[in-house]
Amino acid sequence: MNKLIAVCEHYAGVIALSFILCVSAGMNVYFLEKLQRSVAAIPFGVQESADLSVVMLQDVDGSKVNMRLNDGRESILYVFSPACIYCQKNLMNIKALADNTGKSYRFIGLSNTKQNLASYVSDTKLPFPVYVKRDNVEQKALDLSETPQTILVGADGHVKKVWRGAFDSETQGQVEKYFAVRLPGLS
Repeated sequence: MNKLIAVCEHYAGVIALSFILCVSAGMNVYFLEKLQRSVAAIPFGVQESADLSVVMLQDVDGSKVNMRLNDGRESILYVFSPACIYCQKNLMNIKALADNTGKSYRFIGLSNTKQNLASYVSDTKLPFPVYVKRDNVEQKALDLSETPQTILVGADGHVKKVWRGAFDSETQGQVEKYFAVRLPGLS
């Protein structure tokens, strides 16, 4: 009888521990899904319809620039980082887009960092002016955390379209169709 009680106690402990582990695993899955939904709801990068009428920037040399993007001319903003691998893969596409749209659109490069920017601009021979956000100036609509981003700003200074990431075949097709250009693809 004692042996039977000992076996039952042992299995009761195993069953209780298994139950606790199952409940714990279920709670982990539930909270992970809840966290993923809440993070997915947080917008990042520049958002369509954002007001970028005036952006406060500085050029590669550090000179301050208040750029008006609501002056009646549409603009293409290319957000990149010198250290971004996907920006490097997208470089030939962006150069081609700038070369093919320069007469119709104002093309502007925006780096999310000053680090190595001057040498990067010099080495890559970008065919458009490059700026960074001005330090200590709050500009929530101009979120440069995601690279690369290609942003079309309307003549009124509001964002019309945002293409996120390097131009994979789908995005490349969208950009080519929108601007009626041919791009070389990722390198």
